[in-house]
Amino acid sequence: MKSFLPAPLEYILSYIWSCPLPVFIRIGAAISIASLLAAFIAQYVFHLLPCELCLLQRIPFAINIILGIAAYFIPQRSTFLATLMGVSFWTNSGIALFHSGVERKWWIWSSGCTTPDMSGP
Repeated sequence: MKSFLPAPLEYILSYIWSCPLPVFIRIGAAISIASLLAAFIAQYVFHLLPCELCLLQRIPFAINIILGIAAYFIPQRSTFLATLMGVSFWTNSGIALFHSGVERKWWIWSSGCTTPDMSGP
């Protein structure tokens, strides 16, 4: 069966899918750590005040870090923990989509958002 993906992308995806599950968990935890670190730098270094949705978006990242640590200590549960990590990332994606809509004024949230106006021209 011929693949519809470009050769470099097909190679990258085949490499990713051949990785053992703990690698995915480590990558997920590392992404979560980097995301929280970026949020804290924006808040404390650049003095951007987070709104309720900004704070709500941090929760799934914290959960993923905890799941990554748990997978390290309980490797026999890594499949279950990776599934929970995926659910957490999808939940965060939903919150991020809603948050982006509030920032762009596509819909209204009770407290709004404290970021600068991003609605465009």
